[in-house]
Amino acid sequence: MVLFDTSQIKKEVICVGPYLVPFLKTACLYFIINPEIGTIAHAVIKLLPLSFLITFVWAQGLRENKYNQWIMAGLSACALGDLLLVWQEAHDAFFLAGMACFGIGQIAYTVGFGLKPFGLKELALSSLVTGIIVHFISSCLSQPLSTIVPIYAMLLSFTAWRALARFNLNGDIPWRKIYAAAGAILFAFSDTVLAVNKFCTPLPYETPLIMISYYGAQMFITFSIINSRLTISQDKTTTSSKNNNNNNNALIKTSIDSC
Repeated sequence: MVLFDTSQIKKEVICVGPYLVPFLKTACLYFIINPEIGTIAHAVIKLLPLSFLITFVWAQGLRENKYNQWIMAGLSACALGDLLLVWQEAHDAFFLAGMACFGIGQIAYTVGFGLKPFGLKELALSSLVTGIIVHFISSCLSQPLSTIVPIYAMLLSFTAWRALARFNLNGDIPWRKIYAAAGAILFAFSDTVLAVNKFCTPLPYETPLIMISYYGAQMFITFSIINSRLTISQDKTTTSSKNNNNNNNALIKTSIDSC
């Protein structure tokens, strides 16, 4: 049986909660105002949430923290990609340039997450899922997208692989690894919905599906710079005399090292 110490989880929410306020407010503005696509207002409102995340990373310190530097680089590249995609309907070059920026962002996140542990199972899983999605979407693509989209999908799968490979239940689980894994999964979901909607078939509620998962992905990846830890302790107990079997009960406790 797995028990969660909810009081300690609440402490983690309290730790990061104040930083969420400006981000969530500006993210909500995007859906409330619903600016005309391809306008300056659209660009400003779309970039506001990421600007607060970038400010948060900057406030945590960059000079002596390589991880924060890579996350900042990824956020900045994605912000530039967002800006270019605002005008994607004006010319295809804006979409291609925006995709290139997001590709750079994925590389930055991947390097930041590191290459240890290797995570062979996670690599196989991310590669399999990516292969299935690319196979489905490729039939809807023409050149140069039939070459560029699979390359970007590969970069996205690398990000998911590295984030998931760092996440395991064999000891202490820093919240930063939980955030990174959640962010990578949401990023992959957002881009998959975007690709299917843009290239294959229109999807219902595509804008909220894409943008909510995208903003959530960037938020979780940003919060992965916070140094706090989820500790798992294994406690062996004996079951009742009815079955006379020994079971392992996992008691999950959370402790906030620092915020």
